[in-house]
Amino acid sequence: MPINSVLEKDSHWSSTANCYAYACDRKNPVNGANGGALPGASAGAPVLPGPNYVDRLIAGAVADGLTRLMGAGPGNPPAVHAGYLVAMVNNGNGFHWIRHDPTLDRWSWKDGNGGDVNYNIMQVPGMNYVYVKNSMLNELLVTAKNSFFWTYQSMTFTSFFSVPDSGLDVQGRP
Repeated sequence: MPINSVLEKDSHWSSTANCYAYACDRKNPVNGANGGALPGASAGAPVLPGPNYVDRLIAGAVADGLTRLMGAGPGNPPAVHAGYLVAMVNNGNGFHWIRHDPTLDRWSWKDGNGGDVNYNIMQVPGMNYVYVKNSMLNELLVTAKNSFFWTYQSMTFTSFFSVPDSGLDVQGRP
């Protein structure tokens, strides 16, 4: 696994795009400044926490145009033949999305509207920054969450989705 001594990030990607907009490759989602893009908002039904939250997040993402990829877990991410792969994690009251760059074979994510896009992560045992490759995705999301300095350790892997190469128009709440 490639090791780096510094955090690689992009602080200028967008100040109105959150992790969901980043996963869908939209720097300026409609109403993004209103708390960030939400699954389902492009389809007219933004998903907010409440009953059946996880099922509604999945349905909202699908309604926005993402394709859910069933049956694969983070230990064996599915191949995507058209578009690119994204993954959702949640804690029953919030969500986070990460996306896979097939050219560089690494995962990246954006931390909220005002946050940075991160291309690597601090791995605790070696105290080095590492790229999250498919081969270590299961460690980050399931088996060794505490081995990384990551804001989303309390979240649970939900599902993989594919996004068209051109991205998708996602939006925030009105």
